[in-house]
Amino acid sequence: MDLTELNTLIARGVGDLDLDAFDDYLSQTGHLGVHPSREQLLVNWRLLSADRHPTLAGMVLFGRHPQRQLPFAQITAARIPGTSLANDSNDRKDLTGRLVDVIEQAERFLNLHLPVAHRIRGFEPERYPELPEAVLREAVVTLVIPRPSAAEVT
Repeated sequence: MDLTELNTLIARGVGDLDLDAFDDYLSQTGHLGVHPSREQLLVNWRLLSADRHPTLAGMVLFGRHPQRQLPFAQITAARIPGTSLANDSNDRKDLTGRLVDVIEQAERFLNLHLPVAHRIRGFEPERYPELPEAVLREAVVTLVIPRPSAAEVT
């Protein structure tokens, strides 16, 4: 049995995918108009099964309302003061939407709560974040898209 079959949402159809968002992605990546059909491309990329049902990946990446079908496909972000998780959070957000939206919301949440030093040079402030933006983005992407370990690959 193919993994695509195991990860297919058989109660859902092509209409549950936001095909405009998919077309935007194709346009941004230079793939729009290159392939014979949008649906065939979705099947080739395993975002849609051969019998035209969205896969988990298809729903997370391009679903209209991914959390309706996949309530676990979200991040709960919380700012907890101090060093104990027993403390109440100062701020808590459920980050939902398509995967790209969730990643962007997580970055905004972290940027809102992580310290940023400022220095004034001339008339302009210079920002010095505690963690570089590239490090934050990599951490968030690794959180939502874990890479297989060497043991899982072999």
